[in-house]
Amino acid sequence: LGQMDIASISVSDVQMMLDKYDRLSRKTLKEMKSTLSQVLKYALSDELIRKNPCDSVDIVIPSSRKSERKALMLADYQDIISHLQSLTGKEKRFLALCLFTAMRRGEVLGLRWEDIYSGAIHVKRNVTHPQKNQPCITTPKTKAGIRTIPMIEPLKQALSPFEETGFIIGGEKPVTMTMYNSMWRHILESVDMHGATPHVLRHSYLTYAVGATTDFKTIQGISGHSDVFTLMNRYAHPQEDKKVELAEEMTRILTEDAASPKTL
Repeated sequence: LGQMDIASISVSDVQMMLDKYDRLSRKTLKEMKSTLSQVLKYALSDELIRKNPCDSVDIVIPSSRKSERKALMLADYQDIISHLQSLTGKEKRFLALCLFTAMRRGEVLGLRWEDIYSGAIHVKRNVTHPQKNQPCITTPKTKAGIRTIPMIEPLKQALSPFEETGFIIGGEKPVTMTMYNSMWRHILESVDMHGATPHVLRHSYLTYAVGATTDFKTIQGISGHSDVFTLMNRYAHPQEDKKVELAEEMTRILTEDAASPKTL
C-alpha cells in the first residue's frame, strides 16, 4: 500500500494489494490480509478510520498458485502452435503472445501497439480486474517486470497486420473480465490446449528455456523475475536424460585421470 494515508485505504485498495501477489499461496495471502486487518482494527479503535475495509465480504483471496504446476510436454506445446492459424483477431494475437514471449496474462492484456518497436516488445504495464470485471491498469508485478522481449518471426506473423495505436487485446481500452472469459472460451473451442492456461504456457516456455541454456540471467531478463534464484527454484526441474549425461560426464572426470599415470 506504499505511502497511503491509513484513512484513505479502501476495499478496492486491499483487493488490488492481494491481486498483486496472487502468485503466492492462499495461506500466505490470508495471513497478509489478517495482518493488515489487525493494524486497521487499532486505527479503528483510535478513531483514525470509520470502518475496517478488510471486513468487507467483497474481498476475494485471488491466489492462482497450485501445489505444483507442470509444464506441457513439448509435443503438446508444438501442437498448440501448429493450430494457431485456426484463430483470428484478438484470440490469435493473445495466444501467440502467450506462446512466444512467456509474458504474464496481465502483461499481455496491458500491451499496446506502441510498445512494439526496434524489433522488440517493451513490457511496461499490467492489467488486473480487482472489481471482478472492469480492467485496472497497473505496472508489472516487480521492477524487473519492466523489460524487453525480442520479437521472433512466428509472432510477427501472428500479430500482423500491426496497428498504430491502442491495446493489442482490446483496442481503445483493455478488455473486461467478461470479454476475456469469452475470448478464452473461444480459444478452447477452436484449439486443443491440452489443459493449459496462459500461466501454464508461461511456465512451459520458461521450463524449456532453462533446459536449453545455462544463461539464466538472459532468461531472467525475458521472464521478468526479480532474481535468478526464484527463476531457478521454479523452473530448473531435474530431467532424467540430463542426469544420465551428468553422471556419464562425472564418471569420465573422476576415472579418466585416475587411470592415467602421473608424471612430475
